[in-house]
Amino acid sequence: MIYNYLSTPQIIYIVALVVVVVIAILLILLFPIRRYQIKKQFVNYYYKRVYKIAKYNDYYLINNFSFKVDDYSTGKIEHILFADKYVYLINDVFYQGDIAGKIFDKSLIFMSKKGEKHYIDNPVLQNQLLLTRLSMITNLDPSIMIGITLVNDDCQSEIVSESKQFYVISRNKLSYLIKAIESRPIGNLNAKSLEKLVQSINKMNKKGNNK
Repeated sequence: MIYNYLSTPQIIYIVALVVVVVIAILLILLFPIRRYQIKKQFVNYYYKRVYKIAKYNDYYLINNFSFKVDDYSTGKIEHILFADKYVYLINDVFYQGDIAGKIFDKSLIFMSKKGEKHYIDNPVLQNQLLLTRLSMITNLDPSIMIGITLVNDDCQSEIVSESKQFYVISRNKLSYLIKAIESRPIGNLNAKSLEKLVQSINKMNKKGNNK
């Protein structure tokens, strides 16, 4: 047998090498599968993070909010999170690559995982439109509304911004962002008024898919 010609350190080395190769193969296969699953069900993937924030902090949360923007179009907001000081309009986006640009540019630079570069519509502008429209139909002060574009964790976002109202953030950093915004030196929203606002917006939802 071959073991008769190998020393103990050599046998250990061969076994360790085999284990490393097997683990490497599993990782190579695991990451694409995981990425595919996240892309396929990314709405639920993001929802779990937003729901966790709402539950932990005892915030109100409305999901899949759909409302009439004008006579020809309907707007959709994946998550409306009602916190102590601000109301957060959160929309989910999945990118198989990285994005860069300025926060209010018409287009952003998209770099695919294969290194291909092209321009895409800036989702922040859509959030800005939805925020403005929702403010108009609810009479909610836009200064207490925050627009957040939530992207997948493996998307590198290099967005140049000085805005204190609109953000592009990865899913795993959302809780830190909201915590930082909620720490701003302003008073809390009136609890009774906030509850009425939540009920009013919930009734406006055309689809009624709330949790």
